[in-house]
Amino acid sequence: MPAGHKPGGRWFKSGGRDHNRKLYKLEKFLKICLLSTRVGDELLVKFDIFKHELVPKARILSKEEVENLKKTYGIRKEQLPWIRKNDPMCKALGAKPGDVIMIIRKSEIAGEAIAYRYVVPW
Repeated sequence: MPAGHKPGGRWFKSGGRDHNRKLYKLEKFLKICLLSTRVGDELLVKFDIFKHELVPKARILSKEEVENLKKTYGIRKEQLPWIRKNDPMCKALGAKPGDVIMIIRKSEIAGEAIAYRYVVPW
């Protein structure tokens, strides 16, 4: 496709003042609604997955909380169910392999259901 050609068949001038103004307005809108990052000329958009109603609340446990969890259940943290480090929830939290995540889900019967996951590298 030639430079400056729009898929709809119309030609437009790439760059220039209008292009930069539109890009600025789009970037401003995205910063208000979404999390965004600008890398060079590309605008990378990230959604906050925890704002969706079907995604449960989650957080990374501190070392003291992990020790308390291990004593309470008499297990090693590696015996918890696993979650991969490239899972969207782990990426959003910034979890690293070896961390333990507490997931709080809404439950019709219990009100809240708490689950724990051990972050693995693969």
